[in-house]
Amino acid sequence: MGALASSNKGPTSCRRWNGRAALAIPAKLSLPDGDVRCVLEDLSLGGARLTVEQVPKCGSLAFLKFEDYMIFASVLWVQGKQCGLLFEERLAKSDLLHMLADARRVAEYEDSRTRNQAQAWVTGGH
Repeated sequence: MGALASSNKGPTSCRRWNGRAALAIPAKLSLPDGDVRCVLEDLSLGGARLTVEQVPKCGSLAFLKFEDYMIFASVLWVQGKQCGLLFEERLAKSDLLHMLADARRVAEYEDSRTRNQAQAWVTGGH
């Protein structure tokens, strides 16, 4: 299993200050009322965005399972067939990078991050 570390700084910091890595890999969301198959669309140090077969309720506690990882989270938002998770504990950057390597998407992540940084610089965003 992947290890989790660091303190949680809340949804604002994980959405605004952490890069998000595009993945599109199969995963499972384990909820109190059962497991739901999903696609892990993107991942950051503080959360994830999923496309789900069955929409969970906002506020539900869950385990996100993919590859050899299991991460405790709560459902932060739901829109259509997608939902956002807020991790109970932020991922360590080294764990996130290892997860990306396992998913064979490191190059895609770097390209996306570079584009986002360049776009933020051009538009004056932070």
